[in-house]
Amino acid sequence: MLNLFTFLFMFEMGIVPDSSFLMYEFYPEDDRPYFYSEFEIETRFGYDDTYLFIIGGIRTDFIKYKSNYTFFPINDTYSIEAGGTYKDITLGVRHLCTHPVFPYISFYGDHRPIVKYEGSYNEIYFRIKHEFKK
Repeated sequence: MLNLFTFLFMFEMGIVPDSSFLMYEFYPEDDRPYFYSEFEIETRFGYDDTYLFIIGGIRTDFIKYKSNYTFFPINDTYSIEAGGTYKDITLGVRHLCTHPVFPYISFYGDHRPIVKYEGSYNEIYFRIKHEFKK
């Protein structure tokens, strides 16, 4: 059946019981457009509206260094999530961590780290998501 109109509603709230981040000093020469790629996989166990799930993913940020068209990976962000869904209600846990690809390497002279942070945090969340179709 063709749905001409779909409206999604989602509300999520949770707690971040622990986090650990290191912040680097920001230098204006690093304020340039950057690119990213993201990959995610998900598996579900159960029925259409009642299931357990596990999700894993990675995001890599890249920069274009000077006039070179080679993309330098500068940061990886990993995520893993698990939980259960019953109809419109989801209860889950999520771990995210971000790691610089070359945070301490000085290249091309006295170049400072490009990434702005590294670290991790955990979330425990409750989500309500409903879909209205017309």
